[in-house]
Amino acid sequence: MGFRRISYIKVYAIFCTLFIFYLLSSEWKTEESFVRQNRKLHKEIKKLKKGCTSRGASHDSEESQEPEPIYLITPTYARFTQKADMTRLLYTLMHVESLHWIIIEDHDEKTELITKFIERIPTDIQVTHLNMKTPPMDKLASDDPSWLKPRGVQQRNAAIEFLIKHYQESPEGYVYFLDDDNTYDIRIFDEIRKIEEDQVGVWPVGIVGKLRYEGPVCSNGEVTSWFTAWKPDRPFPIDMAGFAVRLENFLGSPEARFKQRVPRGYQESHILTELGLDRTNAVGLANNCRDVLVWHTRTEKPRMDAEEKLMKATGAASDLSIEV
Repeated sequence: MGFRRISYIKVYAIFCTLFIFYLLSSEWKTEESFVRQNRKLHKEIKKLKKGCTSRGASHDSEESQEPEPIYLITPTYARFTQKADMTRLLYTLMHVESLHWIIIEDHDEKTELITKFIERIPTDIQVTHLNMKTPPMDKLASDDPSWLKPRGVQQRNAAIEFLIKHYQESPEGYVYFLDDDNTYDIRIFDEIRKIEEDQVGVWPVGIVGKLRYEGPVCSNGEVTSWFTAWKPDRPFPIDMAGFAVRLENFLGSPEARFKQRVPRGYQESHILTELGLDRTNAVGLANNCRDVLVWHTRTEKPRMDAEEKLMKATGAASDLSIEV
């Protein structure tokens, strides 16, 4: 313990020296420069702490560092299966440490259903509750095919703006777009934490693109090609669930946003290109891209014909005060 205490004193002494040095330098003249230099300092401190931990591990092996947070961005909208989908997702996340779940409702206000759902989430999962309504002209009609208009654009952008506003001075962590009806193996979160600076981690996604799976083909962690049936010449021919980046990518490209009107299947390519990334930044994860750890599942839309029949026959249907 004494060695560890001395090591951390050294860390903070070095930090103070670096802080004074940068404070006196001419690069601090603008707010943008201040933020950029602050991120550099955070990186240096993290490196120094890692060095101290590795050297003092034998003295204090029972202690472990909390992993960097994963910021999970989940758009959600009102439907009969919303609570069921979100509950299934929650029970996956309860097995993963150091998460910050950003839930964004497609609604003009925060609904009672999701507010009550969040109140039941264990406190070791940090939660941010936002709402951002999709303009009527951009919403899918009930009889529209799911591919006609992209869903979740405004909601994901609201979460990105939240991260940029609140985490400029804490750039550590990862960003993953977590849809509310997909299925996730908890091992995918361990894979996300392997992503290094200026990398986009990629992996296959199951049951997507009218294929058994879709995604990168890898050799020794290097992406050599992409297995897909839909426009393989896209900059990143992958599903939204098939990649993650570091938070600092968004902080370093604060104008990067999803766009409502991009060609079909290009949402992923657009945001990654906006972040200044290309295929050379892709690193294959999930056992050299051979393990499927996320599935693009969709909950079947339930039929409610019997509710109408009961109403006509008896004048009463199910009790609407019972939350489903």
